Amino acid sequence: MLIKMKTKNVLLILFYVFIACTSLINGQTELITPKSNQLQIKYLKPSEVSFKVIMESNGNKKDLGLLIDQIKIIEWNGNKCIERIQQMPNINLIDTSINNINSLSPVFHAGHNPSGYMRLNFETTTVTGEKYFSNKDSLIKINTKMPAPYFDSNMFEVILSLLPLSDNFKAQIPYYEFESGGYTIYKAKVSGSKKVKNPKGSFENTWILETEHNGTRSVFYISKSKREILKKEIFRSPTLKIVFDRVD
Repeated sequence: MLIKMKTKNVLLILFYVFIACTSLINGQTELITPKSNQLQIKYLKPSEVSFKVIMESNGNKKDLGLLIDQIKIIEWNGNKCIERIQQMPNINLIDTSINNINSLSPVFHAGHNPSGYMRLNFETTTVTGEKYFSNKDSLIKINTKMPAPYFDSNMFEVILSLLPLSDNFKAQIPYYEFESGGYTIYKAKVSGSKKVKNPKGSFENTWILETEHNGTRSVFYISKSKREILKKEIFRSPTLKIVFDRVD
């Protein structure tokens, strides 16, 4: 009887191992949220990097300027938080996102550019704030209910770089995004690997991570060893794409 029970337990363990391996091979889609504890936070460190932004259209290239991307650890209302600041000085654009240091759940967002500004306060199930359009001289009050845990869309690239990337990895990632009407989900998948030149001129092994949202496809080249984004491509149409290349 004991031998039969041991045999049954072994078979049961082998069955679960088979199921797990099958899911991995088939690339089972994971749902990544601030509560899922799947982000590899150990890779998140204070930093300042820059990207050269180029628009490519029908074989022509246009320099759009330099994007400066900063990550800081700050105190916010007595709590340690991660602050991300993105700036394009040549067009007077700045976006700031403040998030819980452990889960990256959003706390506050502020953005300003020539078309206006936005201020957002994040709660567990509600986003409140305002959006001002300078060209229309109009102000919209924001009070949006969120059906499930979510990230701030201004943390998009940071979240991608901290995913548990591997061959066949697939995920759905929920964000708050004003332009998409509030709660929205991005799809992400690893489509391969590639050696990409880093700012020092040497080549690094990267994951090729593709995302899709509302018909727009983007491709990210993420260092396997440091989890830094070395290149990003946004495909606006078959003939138009925006390229972000790391320069330091």
